[in-house]
Amino acid sequence: MLRHFLLAFFVFASLQGFSQGSIAGRVTDAKSGEAIIGANVVIQGTTQGSPTDLEGNFLINNVKEGV
Repeated sequence: MLRHFLLAFFVFASLQGFSQGSIAGRVTDAKSGEAIIGANVVIQGTTQGSPTDLEGNFLINNVKEGV
C-alpha cells in the first residue's frame, strides 16, 4: 500500500514540473488606443513570442510556469 502511494506521489510531483500555460494580450497605441498590427511580442530572455493579429491580439502558448 505504501509503495503505491509513493509511486502515485512521485508521478504527480514530476507532472507538476512540466506545468505550462499561455500568455495572451492586446497591444495598442498609448495615445490613440488603436490596435498595433504585426507587433512582435517576445518573452524577455527567451525566444518565445508571437506577432499581433489585425486587432492587436497575441497568444503565446507553451510557456513554462514561472517564466
